[in-house]
Amino acid sequence: DVVLEAVRRDGAALQHASADMRGDRDVVLEAVRSDGAALQHASAELRGDRDVVLEAVRSDGAALQHASAEMRGDRDVVLEVVRSDGAALQHAAMDLRRDCDVVLEAVRNKEDALWYAAAELHDDDRAFHVDRARQNGIAGRGVYAPLFSITAVTPTHGGFQVSAIAAISGEGVPDMSFGCGANLADVAAALGAHASSRRVHMVLPGRAAPVSAFDDWWLLHDIAPTTMADAS
Repeated sequence: DVVLEAVRRDGAALQHASADMRGDRDVVLEAVRSDGAALQHASAELRGDRDVVLEAVRSDGAALQHASAEMRGDRDVVLEVVRSDGAALQHAAMDLRRDCDVVLEAVRNKEDALWYAAAELHDDDRAFHVDRARQNGIAGRGVYAPLFSITAVTPTHGGFQVSAIAAISGEGVPDMSFGCGANLADVAAALGAHASSRRVHMVLPGRAAPVSAFDDWWLLHDIAPTTMADAS
């Protein structure tokens, strides 16, 4: 097909296609794979097609601005794009621009992304300081990352020993040793090294949900007594 070949070579060629072709899913998918910005020339229906939008933003994060309002408010879509292009946060729905986990992922990719967040988050330097955000190995809510269950935090002479298992496989992790001032960010870094992953999710004893990425400052000293009580 002539149009299909044309958009494969240059996605921007979609703008010259007929309305029928700009509404053809196969043609548009090829166009946005070649040039994410070609999404702007797709039919309204396809600009709201999740698969089409994901292909477009994978090619060019800024293509999010051409997606439908529903897609710009889709948390999974926005999370994926800001992890590779933090500046794309500016095109997300306002609800997601005030979603702390989404903003954190954007800042981890691009320091200036905080300026695109909701105004009430701009002064939260503690949570969104770029160095802290990038060094924090705890994955944000909804971010795909290995999941570990912390089974024990045991005081030792001069620090703590942490035991954990991989939640999916049940495989044990070699016990980890930390100093007196260690916190959850330190544990996440150790687990990330074990799993060869920049981010991990962690579940503490007695909790059903993983800890928040904003709990990275929690000291093991404060967790250990609870852990020991749960284990007894």
